Amino acid sequence: MRHHADPVAALEDCRLDPSLLPRLDGVLELTTMASGLNQDWLNEHRLRAFSMRDDWVQTRTALRGRIAAGNELIPLSLSDQDIDDIVAFLESLTDPSAQSLVHLIPQRVPSGLLVAN
Repeated sequence: MRHHADPVAALEDCRLDPSLLPRLDGVLELTTMASGLNQDWLNEHRLRAFSMRDDWVQTRTALRGRIAAGNELIPLSLSDQDIDDIVAFLESLTDPSAQSLVHLIPQRVPSGLLVAN
């Protein structure tokens, strides 16, 4: 959560650990042949290209600088309590008890009119 509050600082602190990246050997790639669309497993050449690109971007100061320069968010200073409150709010949005709130719809509004279905 905290890295969203200051994306540029998070980018500067981030160091890519290749062991954390998902494996790509089970990834399908969409390719075209004639007028058809095919799904093919990434071949060795494409697997190496993806790995090299991830490493190359993360280890190039100029490219990381361009990513940082593209950020338009103003850094926020969030306390631990702020983050706890935000997480609690987000978790409340997916609380199973909030999935059906139809029982909270009144039969009538304060004016006395019936609420339409």
